[in-house]
Amino acid sequence: MPADTAPKSAPPSGSPPARNGNTTARMVAVMCLCEVLSMAAYGCYPALLPLLRDDWAMSNGTAGWISSAFFIGYVGGVPILTGATDRIDARKVYLGCLGLIAAATMGFALLAQGPWSAGLLQALAGAGFAGTYMPGLKILSDHVRGPRASRAIACYTACFSLGAGVSLWIAGLVAAAGGWSAAFWAAGLSAAAALVLGIFLVPRTDPPPLPEGVRVRPWWLPPDFRPVLRNRRAIAYTFAYGGHCWEMFGLRSWLVAFLVHAGSAVAVASSLGGAIIASGIITSFLGNEMAMRMGRRRWVTCAMLLTAVAAALTAALAGAPLLAVVAAVALYNLLVMADSASLTAGAIAESDPAVRGAAMALHALLGFGGAILSPLVFGLVLDGAGGETDPLGWGAGFAVLALGGLVGLALFRRIGSDGPPPAVTISSEDRGNG
Repeated sequence: MPADTAPKSAPPSGSPPARNGNTTARMVAVMCLCEVLSMAAYGCYPALLPLLRDDWAMSNGTAGWISSAFFIGYVGGVPILTGATDRIDARKVYLGCLGLIAAATMGFALLAQGPWSAGLLQALAGAGFAGTYMPGLKILSDHVRGPRASRAIACYTACFSLGAGVSLWIAGLVAAAGGWSAAFWAAGLSAAAALVLGIFLVPRTDPPPLPEGVRVRPWWLPPDFRPVLRNRRAIAYTFAYGGHCWEMFGLRSWLVAFLVHAGSAVAVASSLGGAIIASGIITSFLGNEMAMRMGRRRWVTCAMLLTAVAAALTAALAGAPLLAVVAAVALYNLLVMADSASLTAGAIAESDPAVRGAAMALHALLGFGGAILSPLVFGLVLDGAGGETDPLGWGAGFAVLALGGLVGLALFRRIGSDGPPPAVTISSEDRGNG
């Protein structure tokens, strides 16, 4: 197996015992089901963006800002919430944030009346997501080790696409029958169902012991990222993840609106968009298999280059008939997801188990930092290049997405090429993440 595809470190003492095949399958199934249920809130606003933009008389830049607000909440919460899993039971973080997602999403149905209230509630939902997605992945990676770990991570990250696609589809259907507020009520109840499932089936996950001499940092403070930043091979995957998230979330935030521009009705566009996004589960899982055979670095490079080509093709076809537009964005979505599992699995595999929560927090922080900016920048570029009725504006938006992905690839190749990570990535001088 290539050196960059296998975890290097033995599990730390005090970590959960290894699980057999049947128990592992149940664990993966529970975490993936909770992920899909909790993500019902994730796609509500992007699916209903055209309706809310018109109802609230918003510009495309303002509509994009509300999408970005979700990721502002995520990035604001992830250093503390994910970093805390090195210091307290990750299950507590996970369950508390499932409750926050449910409350914020149902609060949107009750209280959102315009851009500012909508943005605030989206930010709260994003903060809840910060305490579920990566902490859920840490729970899974702490309980599933050995040869099954990479595939378990691939299943979990692939279900991100499934959850995102289903959320768009359900939001469009419910909104067509009962209005946009009914869609947010349904999404909030779905997150509440994930909370109930998690209470009974998600296992306790105590943090690993820290090396001797490392001072304990309170859980409510952000972790010390210095040990993580010194690990160049791990941080290279994180920078590439930033470019990946720039493209993925920019595409998902504007996908339904783009299909409406191409001639689809809003309800049909949300169903089409949901199917397109959900299809990413295929390439996310298959991409991880390719990485295990080709070597993770080589596969990530190939996938990110192909994604840039697909983005350019989508930009070129922005004024084409609906069928051609659907084909182009479907291909783009498939390719943008081809490196998703590989990037996260690579960051986890290269990280020190003693600071894995901090490593995953930084991975999410930098990755979803791109998600904050890309929906907003896309909307501003769209306004500046002719608006939602002009194919040139849409083409410029997709060109900006491609550029962000290429920047992430360049950083990945530059930073991650300096040999193996240090054997020891934490010292008493770092004052610890524990």
